[in-house]
Amino acid sequence: MRTIYTENKNPDTIKKWAGLYFDNYNIQKTIGVWKGQEENGVKISGSEKKPGAAGNLAASIIAHNDQDCALVAGEGDDRILYKVYAEHEKVKAVRRVISRYFDAYTFINEPGQVVFEIVADGYAREFGRELISKTGIPAFAHVIKAHLV
Repeated sequence: MRTIYTENKNPDTIKKWAGLYFDNYNIQKTIGVWKGQEENGVKISGSEKKPGAAGNLAASIIAHNDQDCALVAGEGDDRILYKVYAEHEKVKAVRRVISRYFDAYTFINEPGQVVFEIVADGYAREFGRELISKTGIPAFAHVIKAHLV
């Protein structure tokens, strides 16, 4: 299973290409933040038809959409995936803390909550401490493989 986080430009093309690179896939709309700028994002998760297909799909999307980069999770170097589950009334406070530590993250509106996903190069203990002290919400950390394309 590989996951690509990218900007949601040309969604029909992204959907068509996902079917070329993945046997099975799921596309979920997100809100992405890149260098402090909010953008419509997309999270594409699927089973690759061939090894390296997710990286190839991400590179194709970047070239087609004239983007700086995309993140491919599931391959590459060890990174930390932080997940933060926030009730809607705490979203602004959570975003303020996340923005102090990370240039890029994504969030997904779900019933009753917003799920933030952040991929970092390593553990950010100060981030976790500040998040709890300012919002009362913990960040759940998982080690994953990921790289920027």
